[in-house]
Amino acid sequence: MVTDVRKQHDFTYVVISTRESIREAFRHMHKLADQAGFTVLSEQNDGIDAEIFVKTPHGQGFVSMSEGSCGQVIVVVELPGPPK
Repeated sequence: MVTDVRKQHDFTYVVISTRESIREAFRHMHKLADQAGFTVLSEQNDGIDAEIFVKTPHGQGFVSMSEGSCGQVIVVVELPGPPK
């Protein structure tokens, strides 16, 4: 479930809450990055938290995943927008 979307400076931030595990969320977010045509620059997944750093047509962004206080996984996506 998307819990927040906002634009700050030249970036769009999306916050997602899910009942998936970190590993499942990581797999889904990695697949979405590939489908969007982003280049994965680096990734880390230790099962407790995870990050995927990507290159988009407009610059670099990232997806971070961490366990929330109520058993959910919080996914934060930060992607650059097109230049002005």
